[in-house]
This record gives sequence, structure tokens and C-alpha cells, in this order.
Amino acid sequence: MNDVLTITFPLFSLVLIGYLFGKTEVLSSTNAKALNDYVYYIALPVLLFYQTAKTPLSELLNYPFILAILLSNLAILAISFWAGKVFFKHSTQVASVYAFSASFPNVGFMGIPLIFAAFGEQATVPTVLTLIIGNIVVLSLVVILLESGGKSVTSRYTIINHSLLSLLKNPVIMGAILGFLVAWQGITMPIAVNNLLQMISQSTAPIALIAIGLSMIGLGVQIKLNELFSLVFLKLLIFPLVTFLLLSYLFEIKKEWAVPAILLSALPTGTLVYIICQQHDLYIKESSAVFLVTTLLSVISIPLLLYIYL
Repeated sequence: MNDVLTITFPLFSLVLIGYLFGKTEVLSSTNAKALNDYVYYIALPVLLFYQTAKTPLSELLNYPFILAILLSNLAILAISFWAGKVFFKHSTQVASVYAFSASFPNVGFMGIPLIFAAFGEQATVPTVLTLIIGNIVVLSLVVILLESGGKSVTSRYTIINHSLLSLLKNPVIMGAILGFLVAWQGITMPIAVNNLLQMISQSTAPIALIAIGLSMIGLGVQIKLNELFSLVFLKLLIFPLVTFLLLSYLFEIKKEWAVPAILLSALPTGTLVYIICQQHDLYIKESSAVFLVTTLLSVISIPLLLYIYL
């Protein structure tokens, strides 16, 4: 239990610090945006590049693991989309963001600090692969569903092409892809460059966690309780359960890779869900409620899972 507390106390304390600084107006919403932008556009891409570039290519190309994570993402997305359509009678667009809320964990801002604190750099590869697959599969499918509803076939093809191009412009994806290329070519970075990348990488965790706390300011729970319960149930229980079954039983992935991936799938809903909902003026209050509640519940669920697996 001491090990769990050692890992989780600093992480959740930083989230609390961010929240308190925002609540007392030491940091403003402008500061929150600046911190989020720094993590998303600079620190996280650099971290993924740095960690991926120094990993042997043979480790990165773990096809059974990649397939298992791909299937777990598709499974929870399909289950959630179906639940949104059948049980809550949502339109295709609303059902897609309902599914997004249940299937997009906060890997970048919370997962990477958590996994590195718990397992060290040996968990780099499964973490990076899980992040990339989640972004490519879940994010691209949700955007396509959001923007293609009621459109002609030609328009849908245009939207799909636009969505795929947008992924290539995603700084997080680009950081990982460039890291893959460096690993593939076997390039060794100069010590000065390596030190710079390491310094930026080390700034990711504290700033990302403080940014999460700041992002919680002003959020409320304005959603039907049965819908909120269903999303929390899907996100914090069903998603990690599906991931566990696929990795541990169907594909028999080794524990060193399976456990980080299971923990990542059990993370609270990512802040990007709320941002996408704002951009499309859909499900805004509901997605913010899910982000808030799953983040608060993770104070219990994450230590519990760590206690089970450590």
C-alpha cells in the first residue's frame, strides 16, 4: 500500500494544486490554456519523440499487442456508440461524442505521468503505442461520425480524407512518428540535443497534472444521472475489463506490457473530449460532467488498480 501511496500522492497533489491555484485565481483561464498548449504542442510531442527514438524498432513493432489495443479501442467505441443510440436515443452525432466520452482516456496528461511513476521507462513502448492507437482510431472515427451525419457520399469521402490529414498534423502523433523514424534509421542524437529533449520531457508530468486541476474550475454536473452512470460504468469498468480480457487471455500479452495498457484504459475521460464537444457545440455540459466525475473517481479507482497489480 505504501508503494501505491508513493506513486499516486504526488500525482493527485499536483492536480489539487492546479485546482486550488485556479480557484483562488492565482492562475487564470488564460494560464490554463497556456499550460494545456505547452503540454499538447511542445512537451508531450517531445516526450514521445525522445522515448520512442531511443527504443529498438523490434520492440515498437509488437504486432499482437498493437492488434489487441486496436480491438479493445474499437470494441469500447462500438459498445458505447450502440448504447448511446439504443438506450438514450441519441442522434449519430451525439452518440459519437457519447462514445468518445467512454472510450478516450486521459493518457497524455495523466496516463504518462502515472505509468512512468509506477513502472519507469520500461513501460515506454506500451504507453506510446496505446496513446498512438487511441488517437488514430478513436479520434479519427469520432470526427468522421460527427462531421458526416446527413452528408452525401462524396462529402463523406472528403471528410474522411480531411480527418486523416488532420491526424498527420496532430503534434502528439507527429512526435511519435518522428521518433519511430529515428529508431528505424538507428540515429544517435548528440548529447546536447539529448539533454535538451530530456529537460523538456521531464516538464511534461507536473505541468500536465496542474493543467488538469485548472481545467476542472467552473465545471458542473449537468447531465441525467442514468446517462452519467452509464458513461462512468463504461469508462472506468468496461473499457479496462475489455482490455484485460483481450491482452491477458485472447492474446496472452506479457504482464510488463499488459498492465500499463490496462491501467491506461482505466483512466478518466480525456480533456480533448470536452474540447471537441465545444468545437461542434454538442454534448458540452454532459462531456464536462463526465470529465469531472471520472477524474474525481480516479482518486479511488487508480490506487485500487495499482494495489492489485503492483
